[in-house]
Amino acid sequence: MNPIEEIKQRLDIVDVVGESVNLQKAGRNYRALCPFHVEKAPSFFVFPDKGTWRCFGGCATGGDVFAFIMKKENVDFTGALRLLAERAGISLARKNVAAEETERDRLRQANESAALFFQHALLNSQPGLKALDYLSLRGIDRQTAEAFQLGYAPDSWDALREHLKGRGFGEGELLRAGLLVEGERGLYDRFRHRAVIPIRDGQGRAVGFGSRKLPAADGEEPTGDSESPKYLNTPQTPIFDKGAILFGLDRAAESIRRADVAVIVEGYMDVIAAHQHGNGNVVASMGTALTERQLGLLRRLTENIVLAFDPDTAGQAASERGDLVAQRLGVNVRVMKLPKGRDPDEIIRADPDGWRRFVIEAEAPKAFSSARIQSTPTEHGQRTAKARRSAGTGDEERIDVSKGEETCLALLIRYPQLRGQGLALDEELFVRTENRQVFAAWKASEPERLEETLAAELRPHLEQIASRDLPFDPPQVEKALQTCAEHLKRSKIKIERAFISLEIAEKEQRLGAGRFVEQARKLIAGEAPSQDLPEDDTDDARIVVREVEAGLELHERKA
Repeated sequence: MNPIEEIKQRLDIVDVVGESVNLQKAGRNYRALCPFHVEKAPSFFVFPDKGTWRCFGGCATGGDVFAFIMKKENVDFTGALRLLAERAGISLARKNVAAEETERDRLRQANESAALFFQHALLNSQPGLKALDYLSLRGIDRQTAEAFQLGYAPDSWDALREHLKGRGFGEGELLRAGLLVEGERGLYDRFRHRAVIPIRDGQGRAVGFGSRKLPAADGEEPTGDSESPKYLNTPQTPIFDKGAILFGLDRAAESIRRADVAVIVEGYMDVIAAHQHGNGNVVASMGTALTERQLGLLRRLTENIVLAFDPDTAGQAASERGDLVAQRLGVNVRVMKLPKGRDPDEIIRADPDGWRRFVIEAEAPKAFSSARIQSTPTEHGQRTAKARRSAGTGDEERIDVSKGEETCLALLIRYPQLRGQGLALDEELFVRTENRQVFAAWKASEPERLEETLAAELRPHLEQIASRDLPFDPPQVEKALQTCAEHLKRSKIKIERAFISLEIAEKEQRLGAGRFVEQARKLIAGEAPSQDLPEDDTDDARIVVREVEAGLELHERKA
């Protein structure tokens, strides 16, 4: 359980609010004068069953225990988390997301420094210039090499290690970043006499490296094991997870949005060649195991995917697996038919226009996907099939509204075309503070910068929302968001009507129903209020008007 949920379980919102607010029992709930604005009649309610509060008066706001502490103590979410964790006796030290993020920042900084070191070695050393010649033979010009910050790892056991230690990085940090290897020689450079390619996440931050072994100089075997692999990548680290990163996505995101299609290839060189020749919507899976997390990154940008893997057995298997994953996620996938014996890199360099034709002519992989999917139906597939059968019936039961806030957020995060619709939503619809914070960050940032904008403590919650399984086909998403938003609005109106009904009952008892309703009737009709009633009673009569308006709005939404 994450610390946010643990705090909510341990703390009673009535106790937290009651420390500073004089709460009075009102049925199953509690009410008081609002602590956030001056008022004569109590409009501040606490709902213990839901763990929420709301001011129905001048503030017209509410939320959970985090929202209350943020407003009362004038702190951000991180500050409220610390205060409530201390009260609940929860040690954030053992779950200190901020500290972990600081470590990840250090590892990313180490990779950035390494990328600069490798690039300098490529462009300013004799062995590096030979590596540049090798890249040229692969069709990569100097401008592209500089744009992708390609580099050269010197033929040395400790050149990078000593350089980065001089920049203030410890050997332990460099080991955790995957830049060093621990062996019989102690700690030594992982990459030696290699062309290196920085791997960046969606925010453009260096998280690892891919590399290609270079031919030995003057017939001599370079430093290290003569049987070292031809290709060598950064291993799994706290910041590098091969299955959660697409090479080139930081540079391709805008092109993918414009083209409304993403092309996935296998290797780094395929991506670099594509971008050099004007095909900026190409990214690489860095192998043949395309994952749901990788497709999830693309689904924020487009629903259209073209798989362009090598036309060998492994590549065909990769296309099949990729299609199955895409089907589960509701993404439109097509497979490019490449000539046998030619990989994307070769085709792009030889005929860039021909490559674009291959993209256009890519076909849906009907031959293998339908049988496989029918034989191994997934939970999502079963729900989607049911949704299709009942499409057009107006049956809202197909839409998961039990967690409407998360469903709304998942739709907004996953489908960029919903941004205009989402910007019109009111933050007050999100009662849970963590959801409200995610929504506020989503409104204030570009999709690829959302995680960076959000407080570190909320990033696990964002990941949970982004990976949420949605039982909608792409054509349904606009209607789905509208339905979920309407559900949240109706819930808000129902809560307000319950409060107003309680107020009306009390006012009628004090003033007399006839006199009270007559005053309300005049307000609704736009007539001048009776002069013989005190001003407070006129204000009370306005409650009836609000009840009528809320009832009409609720009726219109149901209609």
